[in-house]
Amino acid sequence: MLPAGVPAAVRQRTAAALREVLAQPETRKALEAQGFAPVAPDAEAMRRTVAAELERNRRLIAAGGISLD
Repeated sequence: MLPAGVPAAVRQRTAAALREVLAQPETRKALEAQGFAPVAPDAEAMRRTVAAELERNRRLIAAGGISLD
C-alpha cells in the first residue's frame, strides 16, 4: 500500500518490484514460515481485500459490543 497521490509510474514500479521479490522462493519460504500467505495483488484486488476486512471487523466490533472505553 502506498500513500494517496503517489504517481502512477511509481505505483507501477513498486508493484513490479514487489511481484519480483515475492516470486523468489527464499522470500516466499521465509514469509510462509512466519505465517504469512504472500501474494502481490493488483491495486483493485487490494482495495477489495481492505474493504472486506474493514467490513468484517466492523461487524465483529458491533456484535461483540466493543467500544473504546
